[in-house]
Amino acid sequence: MESNSVRMKGKTTITNAFAAKLPTSSARATAVTRDINVFIAADMRPFSVVENLGFRRLIHTLEPKYAIPSQAHFTRTVVPTLYKESKVNVVQNLKEAETIAITTDGWTSRCTQSYITITAHIINSNWDMVNFVLQTRPLFESHTGAKIAEVLQAAVTEWDLKKPDHGIAIVTDNARNMDGAVHEAGFGLHIKCFSQTTNLATQAGLCVARVAHLLGRMRRITAFFHRSSTAAAVLTSKQKLLQLPPHKFIWTSPHVGIHHWICWFVTWSSKLL
Repeated sequence: MESNSVRMKGKTTITNAFAAKLPTSSARATAVTRDINVFIAADMRPFSVVENLGFRRLIHTLEPKYAIPSQAHFTRTVVPTLYKESKVNVVQNLKEAETIAITTDGWTSRCTQSYITITAHIINSNWDMVNFVLQTRPLFESHTGAKIAEVLQAAVTEWDLKKPDHGIAIVTDNARNMDGAVHEAGFGLHIKCFSQTTNLATQAGLCVARVAHLLGRMRRITAFFHRSSTAAAVLTSKQKLLQLPPHKFIWTSPHVGIHHWICWFVTWSSKLL
């Protein structure tokens, strides 16, 4: 027995072999680390997710021999590597496109930090529209046309967007600073956002005196049924009596409120008229 134990020294047993962790440089560990990185990026999860107990238990169940790297390793090494790989792929797709259009808009986070995001749009060789969010950059200075123009020009250079035979079309909102930025940056075609233009026109229409008065009445009736449980119960009983589908008054916005009122009016009219 003693000779057997001596011979076993320095050798890996079956139990130890199955319990050993995967080397961080192994193909399996590298693939798992990469997919965790993709999960963080694609689902916009915080880097701290790799420290969460539930996530770590899940990974241990799926691959017990895998040791999850630290949060710092993902932020300093894994994510930058994936970004560089993705950027090379995006730049190649943009080079192959015959023409490019971009959209841009400024926005403010909950922490009151201003950002500007630029997205590129192309039609590939299969006639599929493909969108690439190129960058989101903080904007510490005032949102002047000149400053936004600098950001746009830098993005055109960084992502190699210029085409020898075609200009770059750009879509922005209706703000005056965007007009100045697009003109100063030298873009070929400036298109105002159709959705925002429609929204501005709709908001102006809702401010018409008669429309505003009607919406006010609709909001008050909706609020009445929300405040009174008795009134809501009576409404439900009347709907059952008339064999109508249950309907509740909802007013999260004028659009939603009007939609529910129209559904309610059409349903009740079909029974009462």
